Amino acid sequence: MRIVIDTSTLISAALWNGLPHRLIELAEAGQVTLCATAETLQEFQEVLARPKFASKIRERATTVDEIVQSVLRLVALYPAVALSGFVKADADDDKFLACALVAQAEYLISSDAHLLDLESHAGIDIVTAREFLAREFSRNLIKYQTMARRFEAKYQQPFPTFRRWILSSEPASEVEQDYFDWELAVTGIEDMEQEIKRLSALS
Repeated sequence: MRIVIDTSTLISAALWNGLPHRLIELAEAGQVTLCATAETLQEFQEVLARPKFASKIRERATTVDEIVQSVLRLVALYPAVALSGFVKADADDDKFLACALVAQAEYLISSDAHLLDLESHAGIDIVTAREFLAREFSRNLIKYQTMARRFEAKYQQPFPTFRRWILSSEPASEVEQDYFDWELAVTGIEDMEQEIKRLSALS
């Protein structure tokens, strides 16, 4: 899944361990692709270098250049395009929508009211980090629950019973693969339920 993150949200993700930081963790895990252009990255670096962030950067025992490099390792770069007129209240925000369009991103994640007021554009949902994470975790939870229900219907027993049978027998390769997939679904359900709980606790 390709996403674009605006400057304020990306700085929050890079410097603090709240909700936006989960976006970086998802990118590190390969679950999302962060999309950017040279223009959006330049703004990120310039804003990050402002004096108001200096103490936080020192607290994290890092530098502006190191943070930028760590983000670059996660980013898929796209060419900047001269598109304008999207965000009439603040033309500086146009570059994020332009990036999302070029990257064919599914989401633009922002904390900027001018962008959030648009809600969506050309099939790109414009949401906060919290809303994106809530949608993503709920989507994954439903996916894993559907998988688990399919296996439970197929074998007419709950997973713990099936697991005991598998471990005490020599199942066919197809059945063994079903076991691994079912275990993945059960673990996924537990993980997503924990993520949703964490989401409600984080600010």
